[in-house]
Amino acid sequence: MAPKKVAKKAPAKKVAAKGKKKAAAPEAPKTLEGKFELQLQSVGLSGALELADKFEADYEVITTGFPGLNKLIGGDKIKHCGWPRFCHAEIYSEVEGVGKTTISLKIGVAWQRAGKRVGIVDIEPSITPAYLRTLGYITDKKEAEALGLYAVRLMQPKVKAEDCETEMIYVDKVLDTVAIASNIFDLLIIDSVDALVSEADAAKNTETGGDQMGGVSKPIKAHFRKNSKRRASCIWINHKSAGFGQYAKAYTTGGKAIPRYSSIRLELARVDFLRENKDSDPIGFITKVTTIKNRLGAIGWSTLLYYIFGEGFSTDYDYFLTAQKLGIITKSGAWNYYGKDKDNSKLTVQGVFNMYKTLRDERRDLFDEIKKIIDGEDTTIAAEISEMTEEERLLMESEVDMDETEDEEETGAPLPTLDVLLVEEQGLQTPA
Repeated sequence: MAPKKVAKKAPAKKVAAKGKKKAAAPEAPKTLEGKFELQLQSVGLSGALELADKFEADYEVITTGFPGLNKLIGGDKIKHCGWPRFCHAEIYSEVEGVGKTTISLKIGVAWQRAGKRVGIVDIEPSITPAYLRTLGYITDKKEAEALGLYAVRLMQPKVKAEDCETEMIYVDKVLDTVAIASNIFDLLIIDSVDALVSEADAAKNTETGGDQMGGVSKPIKAHFRKNSKRRASCIWINHKSAGFGQYAKAYTTGGKAIPRYSSIRLELARVDFLRENKDSDPIGFITKVTTIKNRLGAIGWSTLLYYIFGEGFSTDYDYFLTAQKLGIITKSGAWNYYGKDKDNSKLTVQGVFNMYKTLRDERRDLFDEIKKIIDGEDTTIAAEISEMTEEERLLMESEVDMDETEDEEETGAPLPTLDVLLVEEQGLQTPA
């Protein structure tokens, strides 16, 4: 007998529990941004990559005290004119005595007056408290406290090297100081990179020799890599050296880390001396500042700053030049006016430099008013000056053109620029 075939029972259907509904599948995103967000979540990047709108919409800048330098860094972005916070910057020159340290310290004066903490790491050392007070710093704690400001701090790290009669500053010790101070201060000035030396180079002598490649550049690169987060904006003062060989390029000391990590690089060059007359000794010099690297504005731009011995770079003179370029101070013939026009002028003086001296020494109230207009703090007077009609502007320009044409016909040569006029008015040498 053949075996009976047993029919297989069909699998029992699962009966859903009463009161429970089957979970619906998540609806796929329909928008382009939704699909992109889902893709980021699938690979675990939703928390790492955030929308750009969640970050700060703008960066914070603080004035340098020089309107020309502010615009050099910020370009045409008036809102962004100034020195940025939380960044590295390098100020260097090819020759000495052009004002690298002084311009950095003058920037620090403006930051201190703005209520920021300013620290100076003097490696050379060459800075004294008396010189800081001459530049405008507040060094006394009680005086600073009365004004609601922070007194400037001067740090001069020194280490005695073995078998060496002089005091040497090791690069590791300096960078340790900078790493700690950069999280406490708002502006840190390091003067200068060229004075740094490694411990191995300090211990060597003429008998043993043994130069160490990268003795300074390697620790500096490691410092930038390890200390990416900081509170301070650091200004590194450096020196440009000529390369070896016929086709070698010039380079700044300390390796390539500082140029690469810096958001701003300014090159300074002295273009001429300031003299009271052709036969007198110099009373100062003119420095040309050029942007080599600038993440806030354009590169290749330049401005002139005027250094007066015993005073440093003159911020008043820079404000005066800016006022003329913006049309706040106008000129008709030999007369200079401050106001909407010469009929409604608040101050009328003959001679460009006489106008500057009158504002600086006698009419300080008007000079402070002009500074507020340039800094954007006072818009009332600026609006009055800018309310000139097109006919009035053309009339003023034609008067100036007629005066320039007459002067050009008398001399047979084109008129010099504004900076040259200001310098020649004092009997000084003109910049090259």
